[in-house]
Amino acid sequence: MNDLLEHLRKIFADNYRVDEELKGGGMSRLFLATDLSLNRKVVIKILPPELTSDMMAARFKRESEVTAHLQHPNILPIITAGVRDGLMFYVMPFISGESLRERLKREHQVPINDSVAIICEVASALSYAHKQGVIHRDIKPENILLQDGHAILADFGIAAALTLPGEAPHSRITRTGMSMGTVGYMAPEQSLGGTDVDHRADIYSLGVVGHEMLAGSPPFKGETTQAILAANLTQAPPRLDYLRDDIPVPLSRAIEKALKKDPADRFQNATEFGAACAEHAPPLSRISRAISVRRLRRISKRKIAAGVLLVLFAVAVGLYARTHVPAGAPEAVTVVVAPFDANTSDLKLWHEGMVDLLARNIDGAGPLRTVSPTLAIRNWKTGTRSDRNPAEQLARDTKAKYAIYGYLVPSIGDSVRLHYGLVDASTDSVLVDEDALAGSVEQAADRLTVNVLSELGKRHRIGAVRSTSIGSNSALALKAFLQGEQYYRRTSWDSAEASYARAIAIDTGFALALRRAGQVTAWHASETDSAARAFALRAGSRIRSLAPRDSLLITADSLSSALQGGDPNLPNWRLARRLFATVSEAAKRYPDDPEVWYVVGEARFHYGYGSIFDVSEESIRDAFKRSITLDSAFSPAYIHLVELGYTLGGATEGRTAAREYLAHNPGGQHAAGIQLLDALSDPALKNEGARLLATAPTDVLFDGWMIVRRWTDSAETALRLLRTAAARPRGPQFAQDSVRLQSSLPLQLAYRGRFSESYLALGTRPSRLLAQLALLGAVETDTARTVFARWLAARTPQVHTALPWWAARGDSTSITQLVRFYDSAVANAKPENRASAVYNSAAARAYLSLARHDTLTALPAFAALSDTACLRCDLDRLTTAQLLAKARRFSEADKILRQRLFAAVTPTEIVMALERGKVATALGHKSDARRCFQLVVQAWARGDPGARPWVAEAQKGLSRL
Repeated sequence: MNDLLEHLRKIFADNYRVDEELKGGGMSRLFLATDLSLNRKVVIKILPPELTSDMMAARFKRESEVTAHLQHPNILPIITAGVRDGLMFYVMPFISGESLRERLKREHQVPINDSVAIICEVASALSYAHKQGVIHRDIKPENILLQDGHAILADFGIAAALTLPGEAPHSRITRTGMSMGTVGYMAPEQSLGGTDVDHRADIYSLGVVGHEMLAGSPPFKGETTQAILAANLTQAPPRLDYLRDDIPVPLSRAIEKALKKDPADRFQNATEFGAACAEHAPPLSRISRAISVRRLRRISKRKIAAGVLLVLFAVAVGLYARTHVPAGAPEAVTVVVAPFDANTSDLKLWHEGMVDLLARNIDGAGPLRTVSPTLAIRNWKTGTRSDRNPAEQLARDTKAKYAIYGYLVPSIGDSVRLHYGLVDASTDSVLVDEDALAGSVEQAADRLTVNVLSELGKRHRIGAVRSTSIGSNSALALKAFLQGEQYYRRTSWDSAEASYARAIAIDTGFALALRRAGQVTAWHASETDSAARAFALRAGSRIRSLAPRDSLLITADSLSSALQGGDPNLPNWRLARRLFATVSEAAKRYPDDPEVWYVVGEARFHYGYGSIFDVSEESIRDAFKRSITLDSAFSPAYIHLVELGYTLGGATEGRTAAREYLAHNPGGQHAAGIQLLDALSDPALKNEGARLLATAPTDVLFDGWMIVRRWTDSAETALRLLRTAAARPRGPQFAQDSVRLQSSLPLQLAYRGRFSESYLALGTRPSRLLAQLALLGAVETDTARTVFARWLAARTPQVHTALPWWAARGDSTSITQLVRFYDSAVANAKPENRASAVYNSAAARAYLSLARHDTLTALPAFAALSDTACLRCDLDRLTTAQLLAKARRFSEADKILRQRLFAAVTPTEIVMALERGKVATALGHKSDARRCFQLVVQAWARGDPGARPWVAEAQKGLSRL
């Protein structure tokens, strides 16, 4: 008889049915139970009774409150925790699968790619937790669960909060000298019971786990606990590449670095560790599980491993093939689902929920396309009864041919009675008008779907219908998701996030909930947040059987997340092409869908660079405007519209977008900066603007600057924001603010034609801007020559920007030295760096021809340069366009000059505008020429005397028009 089991059954009888004890709890004990309120399986973990005391109970309660707020796809959430009848416990979802320990017992060693994937997923979870102020302190194979090819980190119940709410930043939870970990996996400082243990202890423990997966045994061994501790404190771990010939040396060194005794010698954050491992994983020989794809999100500021990219590319191709409409396919037929009447408290969720469910059931059946649920609900008048006439009007408002409507009423027990209709709005005829009785709402929806498709199949060639679904077999997860959708449509992001988290906790593979969780996380934090990327990539691995619209949107999000995890200066253009193909297909299929046009705008805004896409800022603005025209309440679409409004349309257009954003999302992460800009750009709010400028936190000033940095207003608002930040007294963020100002202020000054002040703020430190200032005449010739020679000797990366300055002065000697260096770099380049190295060598040779006044050789050499191999090489493209214009190849020059610049802000944009104005004039494109010349005048009219020649030439160009 298990006395504890019987005892738990009694004390948890109100909430849980405790079924049996599980193995593998270590000092703690695990029990499988059923949550009576939700009818789902959970695990109750009982901590050792000897740890129970008033002090430990208080500490446990505080830490549980902190860790319960962790929401990440690779973290097993805590459902509840507490102390009951003297026993400390916490409840977590039941995960089917096995622990990493069980896999190690079975396989001894884990394949290299799988090991790296597990390290990266756990590192992502730790990176997120550490940013929330939580360390795990007990990373080991027993606490890493494997489910459906993903790693889930469990047992944050003994985590220590680095900083608790309300405490000073340096304050820590009392640890009383307890190590609170597992011998063999604890970092040296942790095993000594020190009070200075921080997040780097988790990195060490993950390094131990990584070593064990790859070697088949932990790095430190001993006959006794004391012997293992001694080895951990005194011995270096054995080199993995000595133990296994197939382990890449860089991967071995990454594990070795994580296992350094001194925390200062380890990786300083978990993201770095995951990236180092992923970068050096061997190429994949096959398309493996989605877990291998999801490594991408950890590779921040590094190139994504080529093998992993090929996997994601292959997956994206497969997704596109399943959703692509072949040539000659029947014309799309649109169906809209009206909100159903469901007025009882038990059925209220299904008022909108039926729209979500039915739209996905029907979408993609032959030529049928459904109106997005959000658009259908937005166009439905609140309080309207769901019957024929309002449904026909909804169809007309949403350009649909058919409309579905109906109502739900409760019946005996859990069953429901459904009345529904299908109307053809184009002929004003009712096609279906029926009643049905079903055991649940989901069953009723399935029956309705079958009957509607059967009826429409008489009128359209639907053929064999691929079974689609909302993506979860759990009724509880579905209800949590539908509740989240209702909050999402009302921009209640916090409530939506909590609902999606509940859905994911119940069904960890629920793709639609994962996608939404990623979206709201990104809008709360940032688009590059690691948790947001993790959600999106995991959703991308779970799109089987989803409706085409959902598949396309999730694929677009996962491709964007993969691109965000790569090198921002050199995106993987194959992935970018796949992203553009995906969003283009979505826009073709769903031309009146606001969310589709939002993802189109996002793709264009973030990756629309180079002639391969030929994206204009006007086309980006048009995509976002189309999104909000279709759904004016969709606040995320306004974020980039505010920036584009000020940049392209000036104060009036910028303020309009700003006020729409604030009206729909007053608590958004950019709201304070946008409110400041609204006041500063409105003469009627002059005093309010001055007040906000004086009192706004420095972060808000920088946020506002990023939005208006390219707005060429006469008040120079962007420069005003930065000058205000620079004049602030020293504060807690002084070091961080100084770094931002050192970068942004010289650039902004140069962009507004204030070259001398820009040079004074910049100095001669290595910078792309210095070469631009030298070309603009702001740097003395001797100084520029000396500085660039120093850069050449030191092989400083920015030396490439000196090439046009050397070429203009015929300095073939310096260029020849750089050509030799670049040629050597090509010969020794790693595969992932080869494209950049080849570009640098080719560009340097082109400039060498130019320095020798050999334009016949220089022009084809420049024209052959890729405009996507070096996104920051604006001066190379400017030189190419100038040579093409001299050769009267104006159309080719115009195509180069009209491309968006990757730099946040650069004076070269104004020089290129002048060149494009002249080229557009030659082509007879007067409106383009006028806009370009006006930009030059507006940007530099108040600049230094050195800017006047450009302004005068632009004014002359305007007069000719």
